[in-house]
Amino acid sequence: MSLIITVHTNEGIVMSSDSRTTFNKQDFSPLPDGKGAIITNNQGIHYSDTTYKTFLAPNNVGISTCGAAAIGGKPVAGYIEDFINSNIVPNTKVSETANKILDEFRKFDPIPDITFHVAGYERDEGAINQRVFRVYVGPCNIEEINVSSQGAAWNGEAEILSRIINPYWEEVKLKDGTKRYKKHGAPSIPWNFFSLQDAIDFSMYAMNTTIETMRFQERLKTVGKPIDILAIKPTKAFWIQRKELHS
Repeated sequence: MSLIITVHTNEGIVMSSDSRTTFNKQDFSPLPDGKGAIITNNQGIHYSDTTYKTFLAPNNVGISTCGAAAIGGKPVAGYIEDFINSNIVPNTKVSETANKILDEFRKFDPIPDITFHVAGYERDEGAINQRVFRVYVGPCNIEEINVSSQGAAWNGEAEILSRIINPYWEEVKLKDGTKRYKKHGAPSIPWNFFSLQDAIDFSMYAMNTTIETMRFQERLKTVGKPIDILAIKPTKAFWIQRKELHS
C-alpha cells in the first residue's frame, strides 16, 4: 500500500507520497468441503523503498498513485510514465488528464485496484482555476474535490492520520454498570490559514507520523521514506524534494 496526500491552498497545491512497495506472501489451506480455502499465512516478505508514486506531467499537472503496485507483474510506475509520454501534452487540461487516466487503466484485464490524485491549474475563459481530482480505477469513478476553501485529501494507508485528525469515541462505564460512548472532538486544523509552506510542512508531518507509528506497531510497514513532494503554482510546478537515481 502507500500514502498519498494533496493539500490545496490559495497559493498553490502540494502533492506528496512515500516510496515503499511491499510484496506479500500468502499461504492457503483448503476447506474440508473442498469449496474454498482460508489464508493461513499473510506476511510481507520483501519491500522496496525506491518506488516513484508522484509524477509531473508536461502540462504542469501532478499525478499521485496508491493501491496496486504492479500490473501484469510489472511496476505501476512504468505504466504511468508511458501514459504521460503518450497522452499528455502542455495544453491538456487537468480534467482531461483525469479522464484519460481512468480510460487508460481500465483497459487492463483484470482492472487494477488503483487510486490516483490528479491536480493542477487550467485556464477557462481567461481565468486560471485550480482543479483537484480523485480517480478510482476499480469502481470507475472520478471525484472532483471542492477547492473553494483550502483543505487536504489523502488516500492509501490513511488510518493513522485519520485517527489523529478526526473525532473518536471512548467507551465509558457508568456506576450502574451500563456502558456509554463519549465523543472526543480532535482540535480542528485551520486549513484556511495555510500558506504553501504550511502545506509542505503538513505533508511532511503526516508522512513522518505515519511512518514512525508503523515502525513501532506490530503490523506490516507499508509506508516508508524517502518522501517525494511536488509543489504546483498557477504558472509553474517544481519539486520540493524528490529521490534521485544513484550508484
